[in-house]
Amino acid sequence: MTTGWWLALLGGSAIAWAMLLDVRWRTYARLARWWVGWAQRRGRAAGPLSLLLSLGALGAYSAVVLLVLGAAREEGGGWWALAACWVATLAYAPFLCATCPQQSGYWAWRADLADAGADRRLQRRIAWWAGPPTVAGVMVVTFGAIWVTT
Repeated sequence: MTTGWWLALLGGSAIAWAMLLDVRWRTYARLARWWVGWAQRRGRAAGPLSLLLSLGALGAYSAVVLLVLGAAREEGGGWWALAACWVATLAYAPFLCATCPQQSGYWAWRADLADAGADRRLQRRIAWWAGPPTVAGVMVVTFGAIWVTT
């Protein structure tokens, strides 16, 4: 298969996995409930701490991918690197899909936060602070997949 097909397969499966988890186990709502409870205990610091939480998730994902890719480059590549990066992507994808702005902006994520009990101010603090690292996460996932498949 060519690089484009691998990229489409990896990305499509990660998005499908995140959607399946949300439909079956309501992972976006569960994440929102956890995040609202966590943020309510932090008051005004909820925004900057949400940024750090989102950066932490992105950093953990990126670290795993970089370690795997570094080891793969040393050993001449291999399918195990692709599989390890794919598993890391499947672990990060539900978080990424829940918190990433979509065509309507952050409204879907804010609706989940509102259902979890967040007022409008807390919704903004969480969504607007945690969102930018998630957008960067989309780029990391994309470029990581390109790097793995080339």
